[in-house]
Amino acid sequence: MVLSNIARMFTAECRFYFDDEVRDQIFRLIRDAEEFLCLVSPYNKHPQQLLELLTEAIERGVSVTMLYRDEKDQREGVAYLERQGARVLPVKWLHSKIYINESTALASSMNLLDSSFNNSSEFCIRIDQANNNGLYSELFGYAERILSRAERPSPSASPDKSTSAKAAAPKPAPAKAATKSAPPSRGAPKVPEASATGFCIRCGVTIPLNTEYPFCADDFKTWNRFKNPDFKEKYCHQCGEKRVTSMAMPRCRKCWQASVRA
Repeated sequence: MVLSNIARMFTAECRFYFDDEVRDQIFRLIRDAEEFLCLVSPYNKHPQQLLELLTEAIERGVSVTMLYRDEKDQREGVAYLERQGARVLPVKWLHSKIYINESTALASSMNLLDSSFNNSSEFCIRIDQANNNGLYSELFGYAERILSRAERPSPSASPDKSTSAKAAAPKPAPAKAATKSAPPSRGAPKVPEASATGFCIRCGVTIPLNTEYPFCADDFKTWNRFKNPDFKEKYCHQCGEKRVTSMAMPRCRKCWQASVRA
C-alpha cells in the first residue's frame, strides 16, 4: 500500500536534485518567497550567503519560521534569525528536513549547515504547488504537525527572546453552538493551543483548539475505527469555515499560513 501510494504521488511532476543543486534549490526557494518561509532543519550553522538571503527575505516582509532540534548547542546556530525577527522554535527529536514557501516545497536530506552545503552528498525533491498540489499539501500538512509539536517560549522567558508574543496561541474564533462533547483527554498531548477555541473538522461544533485531536468525542470515535489521516473532512479546525481538511492537515491553508506568520 505504501509503495503504491508513493508511485501514485510521483506520477505527477516533481524533480530530484543532488549535491550542489540542493543548496541552489534552497537559495532559490528563499529568494522566491513572497509570503512565508518555514525552514525545518535539525542542525544549523548557517553560511554567510544563507544568512544574507534570509535577512533580505525578512526585510521584504516574508514571515520566517525556523524549527530546529531541541538541543542546547543548536540554539546558537539560529539565534541570529531570532534577532532579525524570525520565529525560532525548538522541536524534540526533530530529524526531518523540509523547506517550504507559499508555492514550493523541498523534502531534503540537507541540514542548514556550512559543511552540508560544501562537503556532503545530499539530495532533495522539489514539489511545486502548481504542478502537484496534492503532494505539496501533504508535505505542507506534515510541516504543520511538526510546528504543532514545537515548544513555545514561556511567558517568563527573557526579554531578548523576541518571539514570545508572536508564538502565543491564536485568539479564539467566534464560537458555534456545541452539540457534542469534546474528545476524551486521556492520552492527549499537552499543547499550548489547547485553551483556545477550535472546531471539529467533521461536524463543525466548538471544541478546544488542538491540531493533534481536531474532532469532537463522537466523531473521533468514528474516525478512530479506520484511522485514515488523509480522509477528507469538512471544516477547518481553527476558523470553522467549510474547507477540505483532514486529520493530517486539520487547518485550511489560510489558517496555517497565518500561524506561520504570527
